[in-house]
Amino acid sequence: MDLHLERRDFRAMIFYDFMRKLSPKESHIQLQDTFGEKSPSLATVYNWYGEFNRGRKTLSDEMRSGRPADAVNPENIQKVKKIIKNERRIIIDEK
Repeated sequence: MDLHLERRDFRAMIFYDFMRKLSPKESHIQLQDTFGEKSPSLATVYNWYGEFNRGRKTLSDEMRSGRPADAVNPENIQKVKKIIKNERRIIIDEK
């Protein structure tokens, strides 16, 4: 069976193993036995065990700061094209 699992699905399985008092290594072995190469790494399992030990209560990704995902959009493309068209010898550091 070719089932598509997402990160949240694996986190739920890791949480289940955590609640059953399995060690991170035991959890990882079970995931590998069942899902093979699709399973999360041992480091990921250890990371989530740490999160659960610290009291984390959600399996969802937390909001992250950083560059917005929509930096490339039609408005920005038009602005760049206009700058290049008006001043063809411009370099990146000038604007």
